[in-house]
Formats: sequence, structure tokens, C-alpha cells
Amino acid sequence: MMNTNTPRLCGGTFFVLLLREKRKNRTKKQLQNFGSDGLTNVALMEHLIQLFDDTFMKPSGDSLDNRTSLYKKCELSEADCLPFNDDALIASFDRKVKNNYPALLVKMGEIADFFLTDDNEDKIRELVFSILTVIKEDVTIQPTDRFYSMSDGTSISKTALLNTKELNLPSFLLGVWHYILMYRHDNTVGAATIASWHTAPQEKGDKHKFSSSIGRSFDHDIKISTDYEIIADAEQDIIEDTNGEPQAEDAAESAPAQPVPIVNQAIQNQFNFYQTGNGINIGHADKVEIKGGKVVNLK
Repeated sequence: MMNTNTPRLCGGTFFVLLLREKRKNRTKKQLQNFGSDGLTNVALMEHLIQLFDDTFMKPSGDSLDNRTSLYKKCELSEADCLPFNDDALIASFDRKVKNNYPALLVKMGEIADFFLTDDNEDKIRELVFSILTVIKEDVTIQPTDRFYSMSDGTSISKTALLNTKELNLPSFLLGVWHYILMYRHDNTVGAATIASWHTAPQEKGDKHKFSSSIGRSFDHDIKISTDYEIIADAEQDIIEDTNGEPQAEDAAESAPAQPVPIVNQAIQNQFNFYQTGNGINIGHADKVEIKGGKVVNLK
């Protein structure tokens, strides 16, 4: 029986709201640079899965296409090509969010920058307002439930998130996606929400039309940023360290070059010198006087 409580936050409802703000086109060079075969629904799903499981490879054939369509309608929760119920992968993703947030934030930023109209302020506001409205009205999300939606990697409660005046888009999306994969394993709970957002086609073969006004407004204005490059350096510090902790810079590389001082030294000790080529061979000296790096006196 369909759950009639609406709206509900789940993978399918989140995915539909992302698709609502998807770009219409990209150049061939942009597609090649990003490593995508297009701006399709399946391509977006593939990159969201890879954010969750970086070993994921798109299967041959159209299995991911079919499963993505069912997932979007909230008729399916998981499949061989949608590994969202894999406990080991869920635990691994949770650790990455909590211990290596900058690396994941950059990846989510790249996904948002490539697939979404993040250069259109009105469209991005509509996306953020839509997701916040779902979170606000979903009574199954408790006021104390936490989202890792702060750009510094810290979590924020539902109550605080709904009252914030500033949000970073990649951080916000990453925190919501993490919450869904951790706590919304049953994707079918969003079926009634999807139905309420769409108008059924009038003719056979036509697609359902998104007709909801969700996201047109929120109870207060929010300043939304889309930058994510600012912490790329922190990402490098973390992901390049095999021990999982930031490494200090090599002192030889980070220290500024200093001029070599001219040192006058008088060194007294037992020395044996052996010189090849032209010049004088000295076999033994008790005292060596050095000026400017050159031996000037021997005794």
C-alpha cells in the first residue's frame, strides 16, 4: 500500500528535484573533460552512485537506464546497479563524510557545476527552497536529526538547517544525499510525493509533467553560494596521506631560500687529504684555516 504522507524525503524525491534544475546542454569538450556521455538522467545517477561508491562502473546494456527510471518514480529502492542498501558501502560512505569531507565536497561541487544550472540564481534558489520545504514538512525527520551540510564538514540539526540564513550548495546537497543513504533505505515511501508533484499525461505516450509549485518561496531568504574550490588544498592534504591525517609540508620545499653566509673557520684536528688531478697533494695536516669556503692555510 502506498504511503500517503507527503512530502517525504528519499532518494527518488531528491533525484527528481535535481532533475528539475538540470542543464539543457554542454559542449563536447565539456562532456569529455568531465567524463560524461551527456546530461542524461542516467549520467547524473551514475555520478551520484560514484560519489557513494567510488569503485562503481556503469554496467553494459540498459539496466541502469531502467533502474534509474524506477528509482525516480520511487518504485524501486535498490538493485545490482543501485547499491544503496549495501551495509558495507553505507558504512564506508559515512566514514568518508565524517573523516574526508573536503574530498567529497569537491566531487559534489563538480557534479552540481556540471549537471545543474548553478549559474542561474533563481533556479538554484528554487532547488534549495524545494529540498528545504520537503525536509521541513516531512514529519518523519525529527528536529534533532542532523545533516552534514556545513561547508566545514560539521553537521547541523533539522531545526537549525531550516533557520539558517546562508548555505553552500555543494555542502547542502552532500549532506542531504548522505542523510538519504544513511536513513532512507526504503525509497518507495516517496511514491505519493512524486505523484502529488506531477500531472498525468493526457495522451498515451506523453510524459508526466512536473506541476508542483514547491520551491517558489520559503519562509525566509537564504544567501546561497556555489563555490567549492576554496577548500581544494585541504582536500589534497587529506587524500594524499596514506595514514588519513594531514601531512606537514616538507621543510626543504616550504622554507624560503636563504643566502649562503661567508664563513671564516679555523679548524684544528687530524685531517688526511687526497687530491686527484692538477694541484698539490697533501697527505696530513693538524690545522686547517678556511675562508669563504676555501682552504687558505694548512699547518
